[in-house]
Amino acid sequence: FQVKSENSKMIWNTEEVPEGSEFDDTWDPREQPEYEILFKQRVGTEDVFLGMSRKDPSTACCEDMVV
Repeated sequence: FQVKSENSKMIWNTEEVPEGSEFDDTWDPREQPEYEILFKQRVGTEDVFLGMSRKDPSTACCEDMVV
């Protein structure tokens, strides 16, 4: 008999969760909701015409996310 020194309130161990489980599961019969994620930036005239704020179109420079 071995006593585990881990947290006894854990639901599962990291070894029990298969890697890549956050992706689509072909064997899961449940319907997946349709959604779209949009990213928004707050830009001014100095951004649009002069590029002074060093913002780029990547998601790292976005302020808002719409689901």
